[in-house]
Amino acid sequence: ALIDGHLHEGAFLGILAGLLTGAKVIYNAHGTFVPELVATGAITESSWLIKPLSRFERWIERRADRIVAQSLLRRDEFVAAGHRPDKIAVVEDVPELDAFLVTDDRVDRELEHRLRPNNEKLLIYSGGMEEYQGVDFLLAAFRQVVRKRNDIRLVLFGRPLPPYRAMAEEMGIADRLIFVDDEPFARLPQYLKICDIGFALRLYGENVPGKLPVYLASGIAVIGTDIKGISTVVADGENGLLVPPGDTSALVAAIESLVDRPGEIARLGGAGRKEALRRYDPKAAYSELARVYRELLK
Repeated sequence: ALIDGHLHEGAFLGILAGLLTGAKVIYNAHGTFVPELVATGAITESSWLIKPLSRFERWIERRADRIVAQSLLRRDEFVAAGHRPDKIAVVEDVPELDAFLVTDDRVDRELEHRLRPNNEKLLIYSGGMEEYQGVDFLLAAFRQVVRKRNDIRLVLFGRPLPPYRAMAEEMGIADRLIFVDDEPFARLPQYLKICDIGFALRLYGENVPGKLPVYLASGIAVIGTDIKGISTVVADGENGLLVPPGDTSALVAAIESLVDRPGEIARLGGAGRKEALRRYDPKAAYSELARVYRELLK
């Protein structure tokens, strides 16, 4: 028997079940445990829980029979932590590449008219709205951009949005934002196709954010923060732009350098799409995961 445990929680349950059944256990490592608890505000960096939870995290990693890392970055971190290289397989998060590339003849023109009734420039952030995702950072930069021009709008696609509605009202920019919390994830490709620039602005983090492969697969131009989980995928000036996390002036400059240059937007988006096709090969990912399954089932 074989149990594929997603994240630390799934791996922990798998280890318990394995003790009863003798099943082999895979820890499918799509993220960290303690660092993400801190990042989301569940615990503070000074909490007494840090040490016991960190020991719990390391225990799960040691007890699992195999670790499946979601990126080369995570694999290298596990090796640096003392795990054998042959215990770790790399299976990158693979988006449905074709599903996220919307061709011109499939664009929802009614949606496009709602988003840009006067042919405005469109920016988009999609995904989680936790503080470490950098949405506050984006709004601070966007406020500076819209002080200089009235032909640009920002789409926030995700949940929960009420805190950012209130923040936008306080900033006086609510009329420039489009809040989307009533659309299914399957509609995101249409929004990415219609918009010009997508943002991956994590302030810190050790893994590749799930939105990044989706952005690249869609062909939208990407502006990201220069942290490990993003800079290992986005090369500044080649398939996107990178700015220091939390540097509002740098983010404003990046937006302004790109928003009026459709040719550069298309170049970066096309390069990002090529990187997605190279990096996120579904056949290679599924083949590697199947190899791990076969090894353990032997």
